[in-house]
Amino acid sequence: MKKQIAIIGSILDQSQLHEEKDNIELAKQVGVLIAKTKNILLFGYEGDFTSYSEIAAKECNRNNGNVIAFTWSNSKLQSPQDFIFINTGMQRGGGREFTLISSADFVVSIGGGSGTLGEMIIAYQQKIPIYSFANSGGISSEYSNKYIDSRKYDVIHPLNNINEFRKLIESKD
Repeated sequence: MKKQIAIIGSILDQSQLHEEKDNIELAKQVGVLIAKTKNILLFGYEGDFTSYSEIAAKECNRNNGNVIAFTWSNSKLQSPQDFIFINTGMQRGGGREFTLISSADFVVSIGGGSGTLGEMIIAYQQKIPIYSFANSGGISSEYSNKYIDSRKYDVIHPLNNINEFRKLIESKD
């Protein structure tokens, strides 16, 4: 059965595209694996910035995978990739993220800051499993193998490498 996997993570500026090579390569590998396992990649399409999730989505698309992009604006954003767009009509930092995360069977984070944390909190409140690449920095590293709060719904499951991610998506029923 196909799984809808939300990929979340840092927005990158131009300098970071040259500095964050390990996480960029990781994001590409994530996209390839989702395509090869015939799962569906969900992500928040920015349109004006790139992100680890968009890098994964582009790679998934290049490998004939299915990608659903949740947009934040009222306009019809255009992309050279063959993504399926869900125009939420909502702004970044709230409504769009709720729709994105609510559509996922599980969430995977790479790096990240406050936006990634917000998406993780939405998943946590809905008891959607969260996995984070523990060595990717940012929120993913900070919350890896921890609970978000005292309710202890579920730990943020650490992924230490791409092979652990491969096992995860190959074993999910």
